[in-house]
Amino acid sequence: MGIAGIDTLSEAISLLDDVDLSALTEPELDELAIRLERERHRLEAVTAKVLAPWHDRGVWLSDGSRSAAARLSRDAGVCRRRPPSESCVVLGRWRPCR
Repeated sequence: MGIAGIDTLSEAISLLDDVDLSALTEPELDELAIRLERERHRLEAVTAKVLAPWHDRGVWLSDGSRSAAARLSRDAGVCRRRPPSESCVVLGRWRPCR
């Protein structure tokens, strides 16, 4: 994928976020939901593959963070008490991190 792949991913997410869901037919909405879920799982697998060496090599220490969880929480907005791949969004609604 290379580092440039993340820019492509970011652009794709922005495009998907702009989709007018009320204009989609039921079959289109169904396809979008299923395909997004499939791609989310693929992204989680890639994320885990990247986070493992990032953690193991101590890259997270580069800014003085005391833990990888603290670094992700601060810089990526990830919930500290959850695995990095677990979302704080459930069925399209934000749920507060506990």
